[in-house]
Amino acid sequence: MRGRVLIWTTIVLLGMAGVVAAQQEPRKGTIKDVVALSADNKEFAALIIGGGRALESVNIYLDMAKSPMLFCVPKNLAITGDQYIRILSAFIEKNPKVGNLDLNSLGFGLILAMIDVFPCKQ
Repeated sequence: MRGRVLIWTTIVLLGMAGVVAAQQEPRKGTIKDVVALSADNKEFAALIIGGGRALESVNIYLDMAKSPMLFCVPKNLAITGDQYIRILSAFIEKNPKVGNLDLNSLGFGLILAMIDVFPCKQ
């Protein structure tokens, strides 16, 4: 039961982040724009960081449920907010199609970036 609550809370938080971002939508409204604006705008940085923290929560739940995690950060590494922004920025440089996705796909882009940087060994 607690697991379902955690998953739904994460989904709601990511949805709310999309609503906030839509209200402060950048000129083009793409993931690349949010990353660029995050350098000078704390709200856009918080959007990316909040998405990263939400993904951490999902991973914690999956680990506790003995299910495969989305991505596997080494146990001795704590990811900072700035690192989430750098990880996403580097990923969209390598994958411009993801950077050009609509702003509402920010969570999807962040998941792809985290899987790319921290893949789970099978």
